[in-house]
Amino acid sequence: MQGLTRLGCPRGALLGLALLVGVGACGSQTPERDTATLRYLVGSQPKNTEARLALARRAGEESRPGEALRELLWVHERQPLSGAGGRLLGELLAARGEQRLAIGDHGALADFRLAHEHGVNADAKKMSEARWLCAVAALRHSSTFRQKSAASCMAGQRDLDVRRRFDAITALELGEVEVLWDWFAGAGAKKRALAAAQQYVDLGGRDTIRLSQWRRLHHWWYGTSRPLLPVDAGAAAGKGRDVLVRFAKSLGLLVGTRLAAPETITADWGVPEWQPLIAEVVQAYRHDPALADRRAKRFADSSAYGVREAAILCELFYRLGDAKRVREWSQRVVDIAPSLPAAQEAAGLGHALEGNAERAGLFFTAAAAASGDGGETWARALRVYRHAGMSLPALDAGRKALGLTSRGWDMVLLVEVSMVQREMGRRAESEQTLDELWLRFDGAQRGPAQELVNNALNEKSPGQLATALGPIRHSLGF
Repeated sequence: MQGLTRLGCPRGALLGLALLVGVGACGSQTPERDTATLRYLVGSQPKNTEARLALARRAGEESRPGEALRELLWVHERQPLSGAGGRLLGELLAARGEQRLAIGDHGALADFRLAHEHGVNADAKKMSEARWLCAVAALRHSSTFRQKSAASCMAGQRDLDVRRRFDAITALELGEVEVLWDWFAGAGAKKRALAAAQQYVDLGGRDTIRLSQWRRLHHWWYGTSRPLLPVDAGAAAGKGRDVLVRFAKSLGLLVGTRLAAPETITADWGVPEWQPLIAEVVQAYRHDPALADRRAKRFADSSAYGVREAAILCELFYRLGDAKRVREWSQRVVDIAPSLPAAQEAAGLGHALEGNAERAGLFFTAAAAASGDGGETWARALRVYRHAGMSLPALDAGRKALGLTSRGWDMVLLVEVSMVQREMGRRAESEQTLDELWLRFDGAQRGPAQELVNNALNEKSPGQLATALGPIRHSLGF
């Protein structure tokens, strides 16, 4: 049973035995039936507990821990699942918690805690990592209410860890501030990272690399309207990069290359061990899309968590040119991991490709709020809408991105918004947007910048959806 063995979980035979022994109090055992019959019973009789338990046992035997866990949790929510059955549920939850932890989903903590209630204790180090992940996810959120929930995530954590003092940063010493800064920055809590960076500078920290990071954070939030460093630290920060060089480099990222063949997707994602399974889905799709759906579902159910599998299927069907299935699998990504900003963004991507701008906007809004940098999220939304041929939503997304991006870092966005306005026939507005762009350059730089931008505007196929899919892949752990 490869799916469970890979996670260190019991084999399918143990799952079946545990269910028969541990949940016998639920009633008489369901007669042995094939998988299709059991699924029919569950679908036609949703409250049939015995059928669900039998289906869970069968899913375990057939290496689908995701399906097994889904049915066990359904029973658990309605009646106690004790004995060996409860123990096995705990082991599956612990396995899913480990996958969530690896992908950066703070739901890992809830899985570990529920597994503990069923007698399965997670590794102490992983439990600690899950607590911090839960806490920093709350701190990354724009909602003050969500940020206050960070303290509850830390229940049971060591009192001596400096991260427990995240809300008393002004009382910390320089080394402790550095620890918090790295923690916030690594998790994408950029506003918190800026507060830690500011305290670092105020306490006299003068490391050249850290000062450079501080300047970028400061620029991200304040723009250029405020002095950046104390006088004695000015020399240590060094000169900033030439703005035109940065602009040219960023602009080059807009013009992506055509997405590679579906067969190369596992190499692109860095998961060669999935190649045989993905090849089955691709071959089935070219023969019969309905058969591909069954193969894809079996692949997604091969994991107790399944968000990475669903995400790779989302891009796979995009490469195959099937917008409907992109939307279906992107929706599954967010259903599995609603707390991940990248998952919310993936769902927005799927709905935008299918032409549902309004629903896509809801997901992009949620992703922007929880991401720590709404400007970048809305910038990617602009590119997705534009690729899908929805100019008005693209323009709206571009304006939101500009409103959340500091002056100086918004130059590429201004070019993209100008492109959208041209496509909509709003030439005057497009020129006004470009006028805003030219103000970002000094006199000597303005001429080369105008030439560079005009070349981009005359490009017949600027940008590829890969520019939007790439950040989602990286955010999901690849």
